[in-house]
Amino acid sequence: MLNDIRHLLEDKSNQLFIFGVGLVVFLLAQLEAAPMLLLALLVVLFLRILIRRPKMAFPFAIASTPVSFYYYFTSVSAGLSLPAEPILIVLLILFVLQTLAGKRLTTINHPVIVLATANLVWLFVTVFFSSMPTISLKYAIAQAWFIIPILFFGSVVFFNDKHRHNAVWWYVIPLSLVIVYTTIHHARFGFSELSSKYVMQPFFNDHTAYGAVSALFIPILAIWALRSDYGLRVRIFSIGVLVLLVLALFLSASRAAWLSMAVVLLVFIIFRFRIRWYAIGFVGFMLFAALGIFQNQIIDYMSKNDDVSSSDLTQHIKSMTNISTDVSNLERLNRWESAWLMFMERPITGFGPGTYMFQYAPYQRASSKTVISTNFGEVGNAHSEYIGPLAERGLLGMILVIALFLAIIYTGQQVWKYAYSSKDRYTALGITLGLISYMIHGFLNNFLDTDKLAVPFWMLTAILVAMHQLIKKQRNLL
Repeated sequence: MLNDIRHLLEDKSNQLFIFGVGLVVFLLAQLEAAPMLLLALLVVLFLRILIRRPKMAFPFAIASTPVSFYYYFTSVSAGLSLPAEPILIVLLILFVLQTLAGKRLTTINHPVIVLATANLVWLFVTVFFSSMPTISLKYAIAQAWFIIPILFFGSVVFFNDKHRHNAVWWYVIPLSLVIVYTTIHHARFGFSELSSKYVMQPFFNDHTAYGAVSALFIPILAIWALRSDYGLRVRIFSIGVLVLLVLALFLSASRAAWLSMAVVLLVFIIFRFRIRWYAIGFVGFMLFAALGIFQNQIIDYMSKNDDVSSSDLTQHIKSMTNISTDVSNLERLNRWESAWLMFMERPITGFGPGTYMFQYAPYQRASSKTVISTNFGEVGNAHSEYIGPLAERGLLGMILVIALFLAIIYTGQQVWKYAYSSKDRYTALGITLGLISYMIHGFLNNFLDTDKLAVPFWMLTAILVAMHQLIKKQRNLL
């Protein structure tokens, strides 16, 4: 990718074109239409790159995501992450054109692709039954330009071994720049707990999303840093980026991201020592049984816990189980309860994709409201990748999400089990652990409707799908 960028910049016609774009943007910067003009110019620039260096389109879409910023266009009542989402839209259009031309996706029969397709189909079906069809249609189309270009295209692009290993760098190198910016910005506020919630703006709007994306890449970078299979240069570079990711995770003050890392450590032990699934199932059954037996004592303890999130690390961690005074936890419970009541009213098709934040207010019980509760669709959504779809797309919507996530884990486990080379095995392990970290995070937050998490999540999933397809061909696995 770096060589392609160098060739593009050395081309005199490209230099003149880029200079012209910059000049036009500068001259029009004070005009009200500047953002729309900037968007148009970015699309033109991308199309020029696509024509001259078509292989750069996919990595360019991924690399632009961490450094993109959100802009709301009042004229059309919609927002876009610039420049990432316009690029993804162009890639989506290319995919549709190729499909219409009769080009068949080689991974179309893979379980992950099948379930992702079913999820998209049901998403669009529920648009017709939505309480707010326009909102739902916008949401569904946005999901399509996240999943189709990255997961569907990527599952073919990543048949190439070089692309599979480079893809992580396509995302984490720009992300490292954002981390450096955020850390410097945070230092100006004395690394205070309050400022940790906004210092990553304008690149990330939420500190929990910032923590989640850091956690997503920590497992793979840790494996590359520690395993001798990957070569000295890769290991040194991985160590440097890993330090930044761990720093970002810590300073994000995201309790959900921290919790996901603790769970990932347990999952790593399961994979590494090949613990049988029936043993895991037995332990899981015993834990659920214990929760059932001691539920009153557990709830009593959580109700008496008065530790709230703060700059004190120990107190911040303990506050995860505070359901008596921690406002963040109580508001999350309020959102879940509202989502459940919405599901009970519309159990089959839900209220429509993307509508939760506009519809949940009447379903809040007075006894569950907190000081940060709102009736105006503010301060986030359902705070769950599982309960949100339940309210918006009905029971089948949640089942499809869970089935898709389980298929991704199974795919990673199969690559870990059957890959020929240790490099592929451990790369698959690192990617699978990263994806699991987000699935755990998804119990407490949901960010797959944003480019910052959707692009890397589906990118890593596409890598696993490609690796699994190659192994199936090599070993004639069903």
